[in-house]
Amino acid sequence: MHVQHVNLIIALIIVSLGTLTGCAIILEEQSELERVDATFFYDPTSASIPSAYVVELSEQRIIRRVIVHSLDRIRNTDIYVRSGKNRWVHAKQIKGWIEGATTVDIRAKGDAVRVIPKTDVLRVIQDIEVFAVPKPN
Repeated sequence: MHVQHVNLIIALIIVSLGTLTGCAIILEEQSELERVDATFFYDPTSASIPSAYVVELSEQRIIRRVIVHSLDRIRNTDIYVRSGKNRWVHAKQIKGWIEGATTVDIRAKGDAVRVIPKTDVLRVIQDIEVFAVPKPN
């Protein structure tokens, strides 16, 4: 019975170390993100959608985080990333509320981000910040 306890303790230590290592890698990656200079605009006719907000980057980047700055509460929002000419890929669906500055972690590669609130609102998103993995030297 004593051997079973030792094996259980060893297994818990291994799982804990693995979890800590995984968290450290995630934190390290997030701390190394850089804010990407981009052009933000409201596009009322984008893809036949009543209200779309777009951020265009100067080049294709590996995007890891988007911060949406909104004036009002928005519910049910989709985030798309453009990967190629007019090829928008769905990156994230937010079913809950967005209010103020809302951080959304994504994993995508592209040169533009489109945020589409499904709530019936008009011009409530003030800005969209995009954070990407730093370019290699």
